[in-house]
Amino acid sequence: MSAHELETMMAVIPAPTDKRTVRTKLNERFLDVLYEDFYENGHAAVRDVRMLAPDKYLKMVADLMPKDFNLTHDASDAFASIWQNMQNATPLVIEHDMDEGIG
Repeated sequence: MSAHELETMMAVIPAPTDKRTVRTKLNERFLDVLYEDFYENGHAAVRDVRMLAPDKYLKMVADLMPKDFNLTHDASDAFASIWQNMQNATPLVIEHDMDEGIG
């Protein structure tokens, strides 16, 4: 999130009446901004994680699985196939000018 986006987000938050109100408003606005960013960039971000950090990608997938998830023979074959495809993929190279900062 850029400094400008943060300033804009803070500008729309009304003056708080108590700490709970502040937390609620910040949470709501943060989730709105996060949703908008994910809607615009989520597909690319997930793809980048899959290509650049397959271990983190698989951890993310595993964290989303139900705790009582049972792998069947068919599912383990599918998982092995996905892993093999990821290993054969060409890594994505992202160039970034460090002088530009993040955002």
